[in-house]
Amino acid sequence: MNKGTGIIAGVLVSSILFGGTSVQAATKNKAINYTVTSELQTLNQATAADTVSESILYSTGQGLYRMNGKSKVVLADAKSVDISKDGKTYTFHLKSGLQYSNGTKVTAQDYVYGFQQTLTPKNQSTAASSVLDIVGAADFYNGKTTNFSTVGVKALDSKTVQIKLTVANPDLPKILTGSGFYPENKAFIDSTDGKYGSTAATSLSNGPYILKDFNGSSTTFQLVKNPNYVDAAKVKTPQVNYTVVKDNTTGYNLFQSGKVDYTTLNATQVKSLKKSKEYRADKTEYTTYMQFNLKRSVLNNKKIRQAMEIGVNKKELANDVLTGSSTPATTFAPANIQTDHKSGKDFSKAYQTTYNQYNAKKAAKLFAAGMKEEGKQTATVTILAADTSEAKDVSVYLKAQLEKNLKGLTVNIKNVPKPTLIADMRAGNFDIVYIGWEGDASGVMSYEQVFTSDGIFSFGNYKSATYDALIKKAKTTDATKEKERVADLGKADQMLQKDAALAPLGYTTTSALLSKQVKNLQINAYGDVDFMHAVKK
Repeated sequence: MNKGTGIIAGVLVSSILFGGTSVQAATKNKAINYTVTSELQTLNQATAADTVSESILYSTGQGLYRMNGKSKVVLADAKSVDISKDGKTYTFHLKSGLQYSNGTKVTAQDYVYGFQQTLTPKNQSTAASSVLDIVGAADFYNGKTTNFSTVGVKALDSKTVQIKLTVANPDLPKILTGSGFYPENKAFIDSTDGKYGSTAATSLSNGPYILKDFNGSSTTFQLVKNPNYVDAAKVKTPQVNYTVVKDNTTGYNLFQSGKVDYTTLNATQVKSLKKSKEYRADKTEYTTYMQFNLKRSVLNNKKIRQAMEIGVNKKELANDVLTGSSTPATTFAPANIQTDHKSGKDFSKAYQTTYNQYNAKKAAKLFAAGMKEEGKQTATVTILAADTSEAKDVSVYLKAQLEKNLKGLTVNIKNVPKPTLIADMRAGNFDIVYIGWEGDASGVMSYEQVFTSDGIFSFGNYKSATYDALIKKAKTTDATKEKERVADLGKADQMLQKDAALAPLGYTTTSALLSKQVKNLQINAYGDVDFMHAVKK
């Protein structure tokens, strides 16, 4: 969930779908009509924690770097960067003419404030953990100091930003493409009285587009071209009309009637539409999993959690329930993002264990042993999941598998809107939650570091000094020793499996239909959509 999961009654769609700002008929390139599977929650860069918010932020904001139309990292707000010989100091020189959508200048001080907001503990930023190798960042993030001037992010003048690291990190450019490191204007944020990013009126853009017609709960909203964007001349699509469509059947019907240009597909639809010329499958770096709350029900017992981890047939889940959109997970960090330098295998193969392999008989024995230790014959748990078609299907399957293989266990299901799900997760108000995590450009580290004892997104209350030490070693002693660093992270992933801190389920592929009228639409591995270079004739 660094980024999260993703409907409306078809009879109402034609009248409300594209209300709001319109594109003039004379515009050469037409508006793109796009669907998402869950609500937009915020355009506050520091608090965004779901894929929809992150994706919209990618369109409305920009950092020192961004991904270009081919998903390559390029300089963005920075015209140049000087990197010290030891790789620990980056000095960025900002472009001239940088402005926000309200005409205010973008300054180096805004970048410093943006980093400060991301590293402020109360904001619970999903991006903070990826930059704790900045000088002083860990102490500020962990509350050891409230003085941000001790952190190695400085404005040398209004157009120069300097970042100092404790250790060289070649992934820094990739990390800085993330929305958590966009500039933020303190005066504007203060003027919103704590509501920054909650509506279109309380949002501010320095990127290609401006959010329109969003009141905080709208199921339709727009992105319109930002005339003050520094590279506005490169923006080809003038407007994007968004609609929240949680039901895949509704989405398909809208696509067939020409009301939307993009919609995701469920497993049944993939089977019949995979050969369509408008079908596309985008690989993601998104792992779905069951997160256990170690402070709820009988889930403090490791044997019971281990039973649940191996009591679900992940191959059947991928093939029969999520056909075309998932492959069975063997590790928490997904496949195809890291090679293990010791074995030469993909990370997901090198560090898989039997702790996450389906074994119904072993699961039954572990569950019985755990229940005996707890002095119980029966137990009840509730699976919390989003209210999308996919999440509903998966939660029903998980219930069936767990109740079938673990005698004495009753599983209830609670499907809720995504904002409610995240609020319940943050509050620890769940037994088991079906969720996903999509890391950032720091690769495997952005997955494994989630579950450290002080990790603010380790909602299940998992704590292990040994696990913490492995992550710390990967970030410090072995930070520049790639072979050793990957091995540290591999051992950490194996610990998550052994301790059943969570149960990895699948690696996701997004299956969708895209209108043949739309060309050059790019969706990167993090789920960010590049409309700048897309064209609809």
